[in-house]
Amino acid sequence: MPTFNSFSSLTVAHWAHLKRALKEGPIALSGRNITVADVIAVSRYGQKAHLDQASIAAINKSSALVETLLANGEVIYGVNTGFGGSADTRTEHVYQLQDNLIEFLRFGLVPEELQMRRPNAAQEPSTSVLRPSVSMPETWVKATMLVRANSLASGASGIRVTTLETLLSLLNEDITPIIPMRGSISASGDLSPLAYIGAALQGRSNAIVRVKKGKSRYLKSAKAALKSSNISPIQLGPKEGLAIVNGTAVSASVGALAMHEAILLSNLAQMLTAMSVEALAGTDESFDPFIARVRPHPGQISVANTIRHCLQGSQLLSNSHASNNTLRQDRYSIRTAPQWLGPIVEDIQLAFSQISIELNSITDNPLLDTDTARVLHGGNFQAKSVTSAMEKVRQACESIGRMLFTQTTELINPSTNRGLPPNLVIDEPSTSLIWKGTDILVAALQSELGFLASSVASHVQTAEMGNQSLNSLALIACRYTLDALAVLAQMIAAALVALCQALDIRSMDLRFRAALEPLFKSHLQRLVFAPIDITVAAAEEIHQAAWSAFQARLVAGMSLDSPERFRGAAQATLPVLLDALGPHHVQSAQILQEWTTSCAAFSLAEFVRVREEHFDSPDTVEYLGLGSRRLYGFVRRTCGVPFLRNKSLAEVVVDKGVAGVVARGERAGVEEKEEDREESSIRAPTMGGLIGDVFERIVDGSVWDVVVDCVREVDEDAKSRARNSKL
Repeated sequence: MPTFNSFSSLTVAHWAHLKRALKEGPIALSGRNITVADVIAVSRYGQKAHLDQASIAAINKSSALVETLLANGEVIYGVNTGFGGSADTRTEHVYQLQDNLIEFLRFGLVPEELQMRRPNAAQEPSTSVLRPSVSMPETWVKATMLVRANSLASGASGIRVTTLETLLSLLNEDITPIIPMRGSISASGDLSPLAYIGAALQGRSNAIVRVKKGKSRYLKSAKAALKSSNISPIQLGPKEGLAIVNGTAVSASVGALAMHEAILLSNLAQMLTAMSVEALAGTDESFDPFIARVRPHPGQISVANTIRHCLQGSQLLSNSHASNNTLRQDRYSIRTAPQWLGPIVEDIQLAFSQISIELNSITDNPLLDTDTARVLHGGNFQAKSVTSAMEKVRQACESIGRMLFTQTTELINPSTNRGLPPNLVIDEPSTSLIWKGTDILVAALQSELGFLASSVASHVQTAEMGNQSLNSLALIACRYTLDALAVLAQMIAAALVALCQALDIRSMDLRFRAALEPLFKSHLQRLVFAPIDITVAAAEEIHQAAWSAFQARLVAGMSLDSPERFRGAAQATLPVLLDALGPHHVQSAQILQEWTTSCAAFSLAEFVRVREEHFDSPDTVEYLGLGSRRLYGFVRRTCGVPFLRNKSLAEVVVDKGVAGVVARGERAGVEEKEEDREESSIRAPTMGGLIGDVFERIVDGSVWDVVVDCVREVDEDAKSRARNSKL
C-alpha cells in the first residue's frame, strides 16, 4: 500500500486515483491492488471490473487443491465438517453442505421479501412506529461484490474461476442482491450479508435482486434476473459457499465508503476554519510554521499549512489584537485548530491505511497455501482492524463537530464575534431572527455526534453456541460511522452558510466604513471645525479620535436597531469634540447639537445605501483569502444560496388565479405551472432548505474539486519547501 507524507498528499492522491479509475476503464482484480478510490468508482459511479488474467492460474490451482485434499481424505473445516460450534460433525455431502450454509445464513429482515412473496397484498403505508430492518443501499452491496471478488481473486480460497466470473457478471450487469441492514456481528466475517450474494449467484427464486429497467430500478427474483441477462446460475462446489460468505468484505467495503467521506469532510473542516479566522477578524499568527516546527506532529504541521495557505490574500485578517480592551489572541476554536485537528487527520490517515490493507486481504477460513499444498485454519475473518478504523473516524467526527459548533456559535454571538451583528442579521436586530435557529441546529447536531462517538467495540456478545466468543462488530461500527459522517456533513453545511453570511457582513462593513469616513470628515470640518480657530494638524488629530470613538460605539451597539445605534455612535464623539471646542466656547452646545443630529442622519443614510447596494451585488470575493474565495463561490454560485435578510425568506402574496413566477424568495424564478396558479403565495425557501442545498452538494461530491484544488496547492507548496530544504 502507498504511504503518504501528509494528509494533503493522501487527499490529492485519492482524488487523482478516483478520476483515473473513472477514465481508464474496467478495474482489474488480482487481490492485491484495489484502492478506496476503486471502490467508489464501482459502487457510486458504475465503473466495471474484471479478473486480472494473471490471477486465473492461482485461482484454478487453489480450486484443484481442494479436490485433491478431499480425495486424500483430508478433514477440512467447512468442507466436510460442520460450521462453527458444530465443527465436530463430519459429512460426505459436501455439495449439499454448501447449499445449506447459504440457506441457514439468510436470517435477516428485508421488507422486499415480503413484498415479493405477497405481490397482491395491499401496500398500505404502515402506521407502526416499529419499522422492520431496512435493506442495505445498493452502493454498499456493489462495493461488497467488488471487494469480495478481489479477495477471492488472490487464489487462496478454493473457489473456481467460473464462480468468480459469475459474481463479476452480476456486478457489471447491475444486478444487485437485496441484503438486510442488520444481522452481522462481523465475527467469522460478515456471514449473513454475504449469504444473500451467494443465493443470488445460485439464481434462487427466493433471492431478491434489484435490476435496471430504463432509468428505474425494480425488484426481481435472482432466478428471473439471471435468466433475462443470460447469466448461468452456479452450482456451489466444495468450499465455495464458505469462501463466499466467510470474510470481511461487507465491513471493509462500507468502511471504504466512509473513508471517502471522512477525507472530504476533514479537509472541509480545515478550510472552514480558515473562513472562521477571516469572519472573526482573527490573525494568521497561530499558523506560523515556527509553532508547528517546535512541536512537529505531522498532522499539526499539515493542518497549519492548509489553513495558512487558505488565508493567503485575505484583507479581513487583523494584524494583531494588541489594542486596549481586546483579547490579545484569538479564541481557542481558531487559535488551536492545528493542535485540535492535527491528531484527527493522523487518525483518519491511519484508518485509511487499515481499510486499504483490508480491501486487498484474504479474509476467509481455512486458507489454501498452494505452494506447499497445505490447508491452514486461522482467523483472518476477524474484522477488528475495520472496527478500529471506524472507531477512529467516528470519534474524529465528534471532535471536528465540536470545533465547528464552537466556531459557529462564536460567530453568531455578538459577545464573541468581534463586531458582527447578533445572529448575523443585516436587518434590524429587534425583528430579524433568521439565524437564531442555526445556533440551535448545530447544538442538536453536535449532541448527536457526541452520542454516536460512543464505542461500538465495547458491546460484544458471545454468539453461535459460544464459538464466536470474540466478534468485531465491524459492520455495526461502519453503519454508525456513516451516520456520524452524515450528521457532520449537515454541521459543515450549516457552518458554511453561516460563514458566507458573516463574510458578506464583514466585507459590507469595510465597504461602509470606507465610504463613510470621507463624509464623516467633511461634515466634521463644516459643522465643527469651520466655526473655530484650529490648525490642520489639530483638526486631523481630533478627526481621528472622533472617528475611533464613533467606530467603537458602532461595534458596541451592534444589538441595537440602526437609528438608535447611529445616534449612540454620534453621541460617543461628544467628549472628544467638547475637549477640542473648550468648555467655554460660546457656540459649543449649538455646534455639538447640530453635529450629533447631522452625524446620526448622514451615517445612517450611508449605511442603508451601502447595505442595499451590497445586498443586491456583494463584492465580498475581493476581500477573501484563497480558500474562502473558493468555498464562498461554491455556496453563492454553485448552490445558489444568497446573502440573506428577512425578505429573502418571506413569501410574496399574489392574487389567486393570476399567472406569475414561482420563486425561492429573491432567487431565480421559473414560470408558474398551470396547476400551481390556485396557490395564493409564491414559495420561498426556509433557512433549513438553503442549508439543505449546500448539504446535498456536499454529499453528492460536487464540492470535491473545490476542496482538492486548494489542497493540491498546499501539497505542492509543502513538496517545494521540502525540496528546497535539501539543496
